[in-house]
Amino acid sequence: MSRRGETGNAADPRAVYGAGRRATRRERRFRMALATVLETPAGRLVFGERDYGLLARAGLYESTFHREPTVMAHKAGRQDFGHWLLTELIEANETCYLEMEREMRALAASDVAETVAAQTPSVEEE
Repeated sequence: MSRRGETGNAADPRAVYGAGRRATRRERRFRMALATVLETPAGRLVFGERDYGLLARAGLYESTFHREPTVMAHKAGRQDFGHWLLTELIEANETCYLEMEREMRALAASDVAETVAAQTPSVEEE
């Protein structure tokens, strides 16, 4: 998608074509950079961590419902960004996205086990 005014002359087919090519190159560069970030464990953590990751902070996994219409509109807009980001991640590198999902499920299970262990009284041997 080309930015407004980028063609200079919307009536000139060559200008429109050139603007489209530039937009395609920018999109390709972005996706390649995103794929590179997803190849690293730290990059996958930034996007996928269940409490602090960008997908979670975008409200991707929660309801947008709220009594106040303006709050609901804000949550819906944030979630819409999350849907866009999710699509970009999958299109950039689906294999790494699936790896991120596996890692985040394992991390969540580890967190639960750690919480249960911390709440379980220890049996002291005599």
